[in-house]
Amino acid sequence: MRPIRVGTRPSLLARVQSQQILDQINHIRRERGLPNVTWELVTIKTTGDVQLAQPLWQMEGQNFFTKELDVALQNDQVDVVVHSFKDLGVERPKESYLAAITKRHFPHDCLIMSKDISSSSKSIRIGTSSPRRNTLVKENLEKYLPVSLRKIPLEFEMLRGNVPTRLEKLQNKKYDAIILAAAGLDRLCADEMARIQILPLLNQFKIKLLPLGDFPPSAGQGALAIEGRIDHERRKEIDEIFSLVNCERTKNETLREKQILKNHGGGCHLPLGIYVKSHPTNHSQLMCVQGIVKEKKIKILQTEWSNADDNFINKIKFQFQSNEMFVGMNIHHGPFVYDSFYIKSPIEDRPEKIQETINSLNPNHLNRFDIITSKYALKNWKKSAHLQFDKRLSSLVFAAGSKTHEHLANEDIWVHGDLFGNSEEWVEEFQNSSLVRAMANVDFDVNVNVDVIDKKFPVFCPLYFTQKDSKRANVVPSYEHLPTQIENIPKNNLQAILSCKIFFWSSYPQYLYYKNIFRVNSLESTFQSRNHFCGLGFTAQQFSENKILVHPISGPQELTATFLNQS
Repeated sequence: MRPIRVGTRPSLLARVQSQQILDQINHIRRERGLPNVTWELVTIKTTGDVQLAQPLWQMEGQNFFTKELDVALQNDQVDVVVHSFKDLGVERPKESYLAAITKRHFPHDCLIMSKDISSSSKSIRIGTSSPRRNTLVKENLEKYLPVSLRKIPLEFEMLRGNVPTRLEKLQNKKYDAIILAAAGLDRLCADEMARIQILPLLNQFKIKLLPLGDFPPSAGQGALAIEGRIDHERRKEIDEIFSLVNCERTKNETLREKQILKNHGGGCHLPLGIYVKSHPTNHSQLMCVQGIVKEKKIKILQTEWSNADDNFINKIKFQFQSNEMFVGMNIHHGPFVYDSFYIKSPIEDRPEKIQETINSLNPNHLNRFDIITSKYALKNWKKSAHLQFDKRLSSLVFAAGSKTHEHLANEDIWVHGDLFGNSEEWVEEFQNSSLVRAMANVDFDVNVNVDVIDKKFPVFCPLYFTQKDSKRANVVPSYEHLPTQIENIPKNNLQAILSCKIFFWSSYPQYLYYKNIFRVNSLESTFQSRNHFCGLGFTAQQFSENKILVHPISGPQELTATFLNQS
């Protein structure tokens, strides 16, 4: 039987990512005792590959990176085509169908900046031809830059060409910074031959994964789409083969992104970022939409609930007064009941104590990246940064979320990214990412995993600056919780807490502390019947592991906007 002909664009990235999918399929088949599929990779130039003189949004027509591939598929020149899903328009040829959408890695945009930029620079010339990137960078980038760079004017210039060409233009100082899709860089860094070309370029620059909350990607970014022809005589065989790399979670997320894009009347060049992330512990999705539509700014960060949850949410929407809503944070930005009794307290560790923690790490952990979970952890991290940890000194700094990202930038620190949405999932992504390894100058000849004390433990692993009782590996304790004795809580505050009907928890131990307050007051069943919410990351994971019903939500702002009675 003849090989399956796979159509793709001729760029290095297109060829690499197509081959990676084909290799992955045959790897899975070999594991299952099945023979390899024989492939023929067919490269097809598209309009977007040929016409490089102007931005795509200024060109007449559409589907600049897909039209010629569509024609080849319909004319039986190829059996399937591999696309970057972000390049596909919301309307597709009726003769085509989606055979698979691959697991998405890194939907982020990536800021790549010259190391020569300093506070004395007259401007930062940013290369990008994407209206979406222009819009979001102008709106949001400043607060995530180190404070010494914030007052430098940003200038935007057209940038076209394949990934190596764009990096070479940055190297040749035609730009001071460029913005690329992180997923493409990750795939190139994962390819042994492409690395030879890409790594020497990347290693010259500073790199930041832009926060997804303020820089949502193009709909579908980070995923690959495999399309086939509906009436193909080998469709059943093709479907069986490509089902091996289909990811239902990514498919649901990215198709929802495309639907949101369609609802806003947009094509690929609408200045609108859209990101949808399924929560691993239930069927809700976080939806982030930001940009400009019809000269109107749009900024949405909200939870889309499953049908069952949606019915529940709709029943209690706008039903609560502010004094019935408990916000588990020690801040007071409204007339709600706040947490004033389960208090975070910084741990003022001596530098030698931090050195002791670092020295206790497994000697195989020669490379790591630091994760700073809050402003409370910043002081201890800064102490550690001045210590000499020989090869263990981190070269990468990540924040737990966008607020901590801003705190670090305010201290003039270059932050390489944050763990928006779900911290544990992103940590695993970072550990396994070829791009992040390249950013950290980790030797690609070193195996990512080694056996340590009879369990798998990554060589390239995070060092958390976080709470004292964290169960994560490799922790520098930076703050602890000091719960107030229940008998010392003033009666009026206690009554306010016991009267609350809806709760937002910032940690699982905080939930247990207040649960005990209700228990001591013989109201444990009342507490369990209340409506409980939390953030989307590690806290939600802990609730799930302990089989406690809680509704993950984007944050207290969404909680109050959804449930506060406005009348």
